Amino acid sequence: RKWVGATASDRWQHGGRGAMMSAVVLLALIPTLARLPTIGIIMFAQVVNGLLLPCVAALLFACVNDARLMSAAPQSTWGNARALPCVGICCFLAFTVLSKQTVCRLVPGWGGRQAMAIALPCTLGVVTGLCLLVRSSRKMTASARVAADAAARRGAEPSAELTIARPRAANADLSV
Repeated sequence: RKWVGATASDRWQHGGRGAMMSAVVLLALIPTLARLPTIGIIMFAQVVNGLLLPCVAALLFACVNDARLMSAAPQSTWGNARALPCVGICCFLAFTVLSKQTVCRLVPGWGGRQAMAIALPCTLGVVTGLCLLVRSSRKMTASARVAADAAARRGAEPSAELTIARPRAANADLSV
């Protein structure tokens, strides 16, 4: 009864956090109660994290360069020049581990050098793809701005597919 009229944030702070913490503790207890090797589980978790990091880094790189998501302030060229090597290094390390754990185990005599030889072209492909994605996104944004400016000069409404999301004013009416 004390939650009648309470906001969702109040209810989450009271019950949601406790439920979330209980779920995490119970999930952490499963390997211990099943007597699974702790070091193996930690290693597996780190490998999964290492493989997810390049995916997250590449998606973040693509998102900060998307004019629809970042409105009027997408990532600058200088920012891209600093971020792209970070994404490339993450991808190279992930591809190296992945190739070493798969291909190098299947082919006798192959080791770290061969894993890096496999990882390098894969990394260059991902980085090149990201560069092409950013370039095409910027070209589309530039052509949409030109079309919107031309329509504004004519006094016409720009077409919906060519408009670029602009930030709303702080006091803009948000009703639909």
